[in-house]
Amino acid sequence: PVDQVLVAAQEIARLYYREGQERSALHARRIGRLLPPATVAAADVEALTRIVEDEPRVMRNGLIEIYRVVDAPGGPGDLAFLAGVGSANLPKGQLPPSADRLAARVAASGTEQEQQDDLPGGGVLLRTAVPLAGPGLPPVGVLVVSHYLTPEVQSWALQATAAYESYQGLRVLQTPIQGIYQSVFLAVSLLILISATWLGLYLAKRITRPVQMLAEGAKAIGAGKYDLHLEAE
Repeated sequence: PVDQVLVAAQEIARLYYREGQERSALHARRIGRLLPPATVAAADVEALTRIVEDEPRVMRNGLIEIYRVVDAPGGPGDLAFLAGVGSANLPKGQLPPSADRLAARVAASGTEQEQQDDLPGGGVLLRTAVPLAGPGLPPVGVLVVSHYLTPEVQSWALQATAAYESYQGLRVLQTPIQGIYQSVFLAVSLLILISATWLGLYLAKRITRPVQMLAEGAKAIGAGKYDLHLEAE
């Protein structure tokens, strides 16, 4: 059941991505509740860093970024990066794509949003951004939490997806391929049938012809023709 194996592999890859995205969302909501909006509005970087500095140990492969909304009396305004901490397992010497655009969209809409960013050297950041504000108030900042998937996991997921898509393309040729095989089997069957029939007739002729000649010779002797000579084959 190749199709079942490929569908299962693709579904496992999809669920793994979904689980990573949900993990980043859960961390973002939990950490967002720990960050006081007043501290974010006051741009107290030291206080914010103390709150989130231990979170990478819990997340293992995680990245936390805090933004503040600048001069936004009637709208979201611009964003200023305040603080960021990351796990030790994140790739060294490889800058992740900026989360500024995602944070700006969240600041403008005031709602939680998700995004997947591919890293230049391989791997994926599954990001979730949540607004930082009191109930019914416009956002004073945005928290972006990213969960890192290694290049190996990304490669396996892409291979599963590519294999599934390739198999689906081959399934279109299933009926023509079956027709080719059936034609080959039919041709071989007819060849065997014709060969067996010819061989049967040939062997039968090898047996019946001498008997027929013997019968004709006996009949000739009975008629008095004693000079008849039969040549044995």
